[in-house]
Amino acid sequence: MADEGFFSEIQKAAVMFHELGAKISFDPNLRPELLGNRSLQSLVAPIIKHCSVLLPGLEELYTVSGKRTVEDAAKFLFENPVLEIIALKLGSDGCRIITRNDDFSCPVYKIEPLDPTGAGDSFDAGFLCGLLDGKPLFEVAEHASAAAALNTAAFGPMEGNISLSTVKELKESGKTGS
Repeated sequence: MADEGFFSEIQKAAVMFHELGAKISFDPNLRPELLGNRSLQSLVAPIIKHCSVLLPGLEELYTVSGKRTVEDAAKFLFENPVLEIIALKLGSDGCRIITRNDDFSCPVYKIEPLDPTGAGDSFDAGFLCGLLDGKPLFEVAEHASAAAALNTAAFGPMEGNISLSTVKELKESGKTGS
């Protein structure tokens, strides 16, 4: 968002890949301090228009939709026929997955947290990997929640012991809750 030229290229890429049949995922990761004189809506609307999977936090959901409840935000965002999934990241409260036909929550996995930096990105990666593997949506959410939890068990944004085996081990432990 900080550089107009860079953002312009991101918008062009989203349109091009969408037109080629790709599914676009978008984690808004909003940073108002980088907006300059531009409106947030002018920046995110062109991306959301082509987005199949939206991965916001709660405040990001409210901001990109202009609504103040999850239900109103989802209803508004699903007016976009391209959007298939909203994977709402709720931090220590887990996640909520919303589609046009389903709405469910998935708890966090209990770990000893050290640093939340990068947990959202780990959630995104776990979620998208699960989708690409063709897993059922609830299993995708569990996979993403486990990856995010493992990320918080280490200090730093990418230092957690996250692998398919550690995610599987944490999921099999059944240790969920906030």
